[in-house]
Amino acid sequence: MNKQYESDNKLLKMNINKSNRKIQIFSGIFLLCITLSFLAYYFIFNIYEVTIKTEPKFLFADQNSTIRVEAVPVNALGWQVPFRKAESKFEIIEGSDLVVIEQLSEKDGLLTLRSKGRHGIVGIVITSNYALLPMYIEIKILPTTAQLFLL
Repeated sequence: MNKQYESDNKLLKMNINKSNRKIQIFSGIFLLCITLSFLAYYFIFNIYEVTIKTEPKFLFADQNSTIRVEAVPVNALGWQVPFRKAESKFEIIEGSDLVVIEQLSEKDGLLTLRSKGRHGIVGIVITSNYALLPMYIEIKILPTTAQLFLL
């Protein structure tokens, strides 16, 4: 009877050890997932800076030339933040008579300008909620080849 008790006790200890081992594995995986989610939030999904992207770099002095100015949120790794936009305000302070605003979306941080056909420089001040100071960019409107020969 004593042998039966010892064998039952060993089986019970083995079952407890197996269940403890499973609890330890699942709690370790859970803590690892929590840690990775916090790291992902702070390093990948959090906005640390806003950069300005212009495409193309300059305009031509014709009626069809357009430029797209976009405020791009940047994370701690220097990449564009996925699934987020940088809300920005655009103010044309110089050369407003040289361009026409085709599209303005402050919520998405996007501005599209079209040239009116005259060359010069357009100055834009961009203010974002995620930037400490306002940013200033200049867009050059270059004369077309035909206009160069007439000057």
